[in-house]
Amino acid sequence: MADGKSAHLPAPVCKRYTEFSLMHTKLRTSGLPHAENLPALPSKGGMFTFLRGRQNKKVIEQREHQFAQIVEFISHHRELATSVIFQSFVSS
Repeated sequence: MADGKSAHLPAPVCKRYTEFSLMHTKLRTSGLPHAENLPALPSKGGMFTFLRGRQNKKVIEQREHQFAQIVEFISHHRELATSVIFQSFVSS
């Protein structure tokens, strides 16, 4: 969080791209402090990524890294980390 302490998050977050995208959009449009500065979502990559991305280790690693950056950013900002939007995302 902004005070130097990260929010405690439950075990690893296993979500689909669409779930991250929905949470990201909701936070970005929430008007919460720092929400407009959320790191960008990874590129969807088009049809090739859809068809082969699930099997491409590099694509998976890149997405995991970018999603981790988003979650880490959120965890450093109390208003985002404690928001109903994010709490619902991590608990569902």
